[in-house]
Amino acid sequence: MRKISTLAIAALAITATAQSIEWTASSTLAPQGKTHYDAANLGNGDNSNTWCEGVKGQGIGERVNAKVIGFANAHIKSFVIANGYIRNQTTWKNNSRIKTLRLYVGDRHLSDFSISDNIKPQTIQFPETLPLSQNKLDLSFEIMEVYPGSKYDDLCVTGISFDIYAVDSRDAQTYRTVKIGTQTWLAQNLNFKADDSKCYGNKDSNCAKYGRLYTWETAKKACPSGWHLPSDEEWQTLEDFVGNKVAGTKFKAKSGWNKDDKGKSGNGTDEYGFSALPGGYGFSGGGFDYVGDTGYWWSSEERYDFSAFSRYIINYGSILFRDRDGDRKTNLISVRCVKD
Repeated sequence: MRKISTLAIAALAITATAQSIEWTASSTLAPQGKTHYDAANLGNGDNSNTWCEGVKGQGIGERVNAKVIGFANAHIKSFVIANGYIRNQTTWKNNSRIKTLRLYVGDRHLSDFSISDNIKPQTIQFPETLPLSQNKLDLSFEIMEVYPGSKYDDLCVTGISFDIYAVDSRDAQTYRTVKIGTQTWLAQNLNFKADDSKCYGNKDSNCAKYGRLYTWETAKKACPSGWHLPSDEEWQTLEDFVGNKVAGTKFKAKSGWNKDDKGKSGNGTDEYGFSALPGGYGFSGGGFDYVGDTGYWWSSEERYDFSAFSRYIINYGSILFRDRDGDRKTNLISVRCVKD
C-alpha cells in the first residue's frame, strides 16, 4: 500500500480545469433541497459541491469512474484528491472520508493508496505512467476503508483531478499541460534542441530549468506534433480570460522569480497552473540578460520584416505585456506551445 503526502493547493479549480473528464458513480446520495451530490461535482473545482455515495453505511465498496479525454501522445503520472466534503472544517468532520482507495485501470487492479485524513488536497503518484490509448483512459476508484464522520455515515469526495502530460515524440521529453478557458497549453517552456536555439548562458542547467531560447524562425517550427506556436490573437484570448491587469501575477510560478528593487517578492500565485518562469533573453549579437527577472515568449505573428510580436512578464509587474514594436527575429526567447 502506498502512502501519499499532503499537497497544499490554493483552490482545487486550478487543477480541475486541466482536462476533460466524464464522471459516473455506483451510487449517489439523494438531493437535499437544491443541493445535489452527483459524480460530476468531482470535476467542477467548486469546494461547495461534492460527490457523496448513496448506500446505507459508509460506502465501502462503492466506486467513482473517470473517463479521461486527452490527446495524442498524452499520459498521466499522478492525480490530486480533495478528500471529504471540504466546504468548511465542520462539514468535513461531520461526513466520512476515504482512508484506503483502490485504483483500477480498465479492469486491471493497479494499486491501493492510503489517503491522509486531511482537509487539504493531496497528490498521488501512480506506480507507473498511464498512457491515454486512443486519446482516452478509463479509471475506477473503489472505497476500501474510511475515516468515520462525526455526525453522518455518508462518505464524500469534493474533487479529483489529473496532471496530463504531453510527450514529444522527437526526443521523448514530457511536458505538463493545462487547460485555461478553451485553450490547452504546455505548462512548461519548450526544451526541444533545434538549430538556432540555445540554453541561457550556454549552460545545460538553464535549459533544464527554463527551457531553451529560440530565434523566431526556429520557434515557428519548434513545437511538437499537434501543438503550435501561439498567434498574437491566441495570446490575447489567454489574457482576456484571466484579465490583463493581473495575468502576470496569476501566470507566474510561485517560486523562481527575483525580488524587485524594493525587496518585494517577484513570485506569482500561479492560479491557473501556467507556471511561468523568468527564462531571460538572448541577444542576436551575442550575450544574455534578464534571467530571474523577466520571462519572454514568442508569438507567430510578424510585426515588421525584422521583428515579430512577443509577450513578457517582469518580476515587479502584474501584467502579461505585449511588445508593441515586436522583438528582433534573430533574438533568442522562450516558447510556449498551444494545442492545435
